Amino acid sequence: MALRVGLIGCGGIARAHWSGFEVSRDRAELVALADVSAENRAWFKQHVPGARDYDDFNRMMEQEKLDAVDICLPHHLHHPCVMTAIAKGLHWICEKPLCMTLDQAGDIDKAMEGSKLIGMSAHNQAFYPALLEAKRLITEGQLGEIYTIISEDCFIMGLPAPGALPGTEPWTAVAPGSWRADTGKMGGGELIDTGYHPTYRLLFLAGSEPAHVAAVTGTYRNKHMRAEDTGTVLIGFENGITGLIRTSWAMEKPFGHYPFHVVAERGELFGTPNELFLKPVRFGEPAKMTFGEVNTFQAEIAHFIDCIERGSPPLQSYRDGIRVLQVIRKSYEFVEEKKGKV
Repeated sequence: MALRVGLIGCGGIARAHWSGFEVSRDRAELVALADVSAENRAWFKQHVPGARDYDDFNRMMEQEKLDAVDICLPHHLHHPCVMTAIAKGLHWICEKPLCMTLDQAGDIDKAMEGSKLIGMSAHNQAFYPALLEAKRLITEGQLGEIYTIISEDCFIMGLPAPGALPGTEPWTAVAPGSWRADTGKMGGGELIDTGYHPTYRLLFLAGSEPAHVAAVTGTYRNKHMRAEDTGTVLIGFENGITGLIRTSWAMEKPFGHYPFHVVAERGELFGTPNELFLKPVRFGEPAKMTFGEVNTFQAEIAHFIDCIERGSPPLQSYRDGIRVLQVIRKSYEFVEEKKGKV
């Protein structure tokens, strides 16, 4: 019998999640939708015609007989929604960030303590085929001692699409008046949003707890924001690895750089979502491995369903989401402490 799932938040990212349920509809069915926007709900009512829709997620979870919920809300609503799901005994997957503050993270951790519920962080980039292979090679010790890992996610927010007609107004997620332009709803700036991706990728590869965190941030293109549009974070891990995160809405990834790059005793390992390069020490050209295209949102939804069916822990659990949040909040604290100091 298919799992009964409620989708909470029907904005843009929810459509990517919906595609995951579409390809796994024999195992999990979207039976209910919740969003304050009737326009957002209307799109889903066309694509999931049998689902009942609500303008309040609390009422949806109260009235519907569900097994799980998929949370795709703005950041400030993650904590109350997750807490309600736990109280209702529902498995849950939540878009990044898990929540906005460490106190909220503590609430979630305490509520999940001793529970058999699956609580999964929707870290879709952890399902990059090349990243998973890199993790395997590192875990098996094929690179020897790991020295440093660089993780980057940079793009220019608000540029017209390639090939757009001259004068085309670009869409931006941080337009004045949008929820992302409101630090009270975002919990910060770019670092707690897009910056979440390179952070969890780095922690996933490092396999160790961060011991030291330092950061610098800046606001370059998105001057109307009250927070950063660019961040650089340096992490010292307990196992001795150093990590560097570069993330931005103001610039593209520096030319020749990769989403992740590992430097180790026996060589370097770097790649894109579907390509992995291995360059042994003293060898000129790296060997290249190519993987088939994977829709990472479909992969994460299928994994979430697997975990519920088997009672197995997720590749990225809510506790991984907490670890990412700890790095980001420590980064913000470091920036505030160093303001005005040389």
